[in-house]
Amino acid sequence: MATSDSPLFVKSVEKAFSVLRAFTRESQSLTQVEIAARADLDKSSAQRFVHTLHALGYLVKDASGRAYSLSPRLLEFGFSYLDMDPVIASTQQQLKELHDQTGETINLAKLDGTDIILVARWPSKRIISVSIRVGARLPAIYMASGRVMISQLSRDERQAYIDRSEITRHTEHSLIDRAALELELDRVRAQGYCVTRSQYFHGDLSIAAPIIDAKGAIVASASVNTVELNGPDKEREQVLIDSMLAAARACSDNLRHMG
Repeated sequence: MATSDSPLFVKSVEKAFSVLRAFTRESQSLTQVEIAARADLDKSSAQRFVHTLHALGYLVKDASGRAYSLSPRLLEFGFSYLDMDPVIASTQQQLKELHDQTGETINLAKLDGTDIILVARWPSKRIISVSIRVGARLPAIYMASGRVMISQLSRDERQAYIDRSEITRHTEHSLIDRAALELELDRVRAQGYCVTRSQYFHGDLSIAAPIIDAKGAIVASASVNTVELNGPDKEREQVLIDSMLAAARACSDNLRHMG
């Protein structure tokens, strides 16, 4: 990934994206003054970037003409990515079949910094959180999908990853001890899959396995996610582990044949 100290790095592009990132679920409508503050831009720069993005159709004004929000046109970028990603294309059939077989939520995720991003999702009828959908960003260190990918890094890279991550107690079961996290990643690496319980969501059981390309690189991970209302069910857990591993192997085989 290009860094900001590269002579090829275009600061104005970075600033334009900082304007778009100023909008969040909690801040869906912003004035130019608010955008400038959130994007760390001076008033003049904010005015120029907002005007340009509005002219291009990526921002829309409210009825008062003073506040802006994101335009639906931005969805073009997301759908173009979903249509073009070979990992998504090569895993659709197997993960849909896994969803039909188990009746549970199935996610396909990729690493992005210290987070995972869900790039495909088949929800169960027993949805844990209606706010989790394709495009959701979640802390990798607390997700089975993230841990199974992080575990394959070298020991030094894993330690650096933990250092960059925000270690937070999301539930009473969340691992917050760095040594314990490193041991857990060792265990996940050795067994080739990851099982988490209530690390980020209460009552959540997640089982993840890696998706491997033709070069042997882990390019994504798939997970089956369910709710344990009455405590651990080891028999059910083993069934889900076996099903998840079989589906991940089939996905990897498809990806290798495409590559």
